[in-house]
Amino acid sequence: DVADDVTMKDDPLKLREIVLSGIEGAREAVSVVEHTDLNSIMCSPLRYRSPWTMLWGHELRKGKVTMIEDAMHPMTPDQLGRCSALEDVVVLVRCLGEALLGITGSEEQRDQRVKDGLEKYVRKRRGRRFRLILTAYSVGRLQQSGGTTINFLRNRLLIRMLSWVTVQTSMFDCGKLQG
Repeated sequence: DVADDVTMKDDPLKLREIVLSGIEGAREAVSVVEHTDLNSIMCSPLRYRSPWTMLWGHELRKGKVTMIEDAMHPMTPDQLGRCSALEDVVVLVRCLGEALLGITGSEEQRDQRVKDGLEKYVRKRRGRRFRLILTAYSVGRLQQSGGTTINFLRNRLLIRMLSWVTVQTSMFDCGKLQG
């Protein structure tokens, strides 16, 4: 019920109860939730991000702020979400490091170099993000689809193909990491 969702969103005690009812039996998790300050409990709705927004990059960076990890590439962890988050961090640090290397200018110049580094990061990740999100979206649609023909095709043919695509998608070379 939508009314209940709105009420629940603003009621941390109710949110805590719902979370606790979903994790019964997981002692450590229950303990963490029970000891969490009510002011720290919040609810944010999941939002759909079309794979196409990745190509245009309208929402990916503004000034010295950029989206990274799950905010940039919404997908389930079983579809490489965790691995791509690590990729994001490596690429972001490289882009910012290159932008700021040896800078001795004013704060305004540093700010511009940060913006340039973030823009480079967004450009470098755009194609990869698009492929990952499109793969996650396609797999999700197939998993949720129904019907005899679709189920047959999914279970017999597409699963093999998508397994191959997922493995290929996981291949990312971060390059040599400096230590």
